[in-house]
Amino acid sequence: MRLINNDYGIEIEFIENNITVIVIENKIALIKILESMKRQMDGMDGDFILSEKDKQLKLDKKCEIIIDPFSIDVNNKKIIAKIHKDLDEISKNELLEEQGELNSMVVKFLDKLSGKLIYNIDYNIELDMPLLFKLYNVKIKEEEMDFYERIITYIKLMHQICNIELFVFYNLKDYFNSEKIELFYKDCLYEKINIIIIESSKSEKIKYEKYYILDNDLCIIEI
Repeated sequence: MRLINNDYGIEIEFIENNITVIVIENKIALIKILESMKRQMDGMDGDFILSEKDKQLKLDKKCEIIIDPFSIDVNNKKIIAKIHKDLDEISKNELLEEQGELNSMVVKFLDKLSGKLIYNIDYNIELDMPLLFKLYNVKIKEEEMDFYERIITYIKLMHQICNIELFVFYNLKDYFNSEKIELFYKDCLYEKINIIIIESSKSEKIKYEKYYILDNDLCIIEI
């Protein structure tokens, strides 16, 4: 996979066991790059080209930019919709008999309830499994997750069930020490998830990093 921005001479080839770090010293360029990425990942036009084996990919389908890691939601709409869809398919393909028994029990219960009324009511007699999951608030358990666990869980979920292959973080290294960042890299590399860390200033180079600087003169320097 390759990411290119011709305006700033950025050309990133994602290599196994490497994490890309880009320090953007020019503040105007930093804002333009982040804005362009955000627009494209929201489905609009921008300056970046993502490709794989000479096939151009849409950033909004394969990438996500995370500027504020505190805003990460492991139970966002995309994740919940995919979980409910997967559960529905499992129910139909592997637990069809149990689903039928549950539906029968629900209908019998509704029949008994309606018999207690002095007026007639109507209701569906087929069980809507996705609606049941929503009713019972089926979601990822997150109560015991700390800040790091929430980030890595979110990335793995978006990669595994939503097919996001590239995550771009802004100033992620401000939130963790070197040991925690290295652990984050290991977790992502093990899952074969592509990561770009964009920084506004230089930081200590850590294991696994492929380190670039876009300086104030808009020259790309590889460290």
